Amino acid sequence: MEDRTITLNGFSKAYAMTGWRIGYVAAGEKLSATLRKLHYYAVLCPNAISQKAAVAALVGPQDCVQEMVAEYSRRRKLVLSELGKIRSLFYTVPKGAFYVFPDFSSFEKSDEAFASYLLKEARVVTAPGSGFGKAGEGHLRISYSVSYEQLEDGMRRIRTCLEHVA
Repeated sequence: MEDRTITLNGFSKAYAMTGWRIGYVAAGEKLSATLRKLHYYAVLCPNAISQKAAVAALVGPQDCVQEMVAEYSRRRKLVLSELGKIRSLFYTVPKGAFYVFPDFSSFEKSDEAFASYLLKEARVVTAPGSGFGKAGEGHLRISYSVSYEQLEDGMRRIRTCLEHVA
C-alpha cells in the first residue's frame, strides 16, 4: 500500500498559517522521487521564514491546534443554528474547513445575484457557489473564520435581510 499512497497536507488551517503557502507531501521512496521532479519544474520553493515557521509549528506544542478546533466547532454550531432558523434552506454539516455551503436556490435568485444582494443589503460577504463549479450553483459559501461576535452579527443581518426576501 505504501508504494501507492500519497499524503498531502498544509499548515493553513491547523496552524492558522493561511497565506504562507506552505505544505508537504509524504510518499514512498519511488513516488517521492517522481514528486520531487514535478515540484522542481512546477513551483518555486517557499521562502525560508515560511519553512522555519512550518517546522516550528510541527515540532512545537500542539495545544493551539485543539483550541482552534474547539473554537471553530463553536463557531460552526452558531452558524448552523442561525441557518436552521431560515426556512427553505438546506445545507450539509461541514466536517472539514471553516465554511458552510447552504443551498439558497429556493429564494429564486442566482447565487451570484444573491451574494451581491447580501453584500449590498446585509453588508455580509459570501462567495457564490457557482465559482466552485456547476454543482455549486444556487449555493453560497459562508466562512466562519471570523470572530464569534462578528459571526453573530453577520448571521443576524443575513436572517433580517432574508425576512424581506421570503
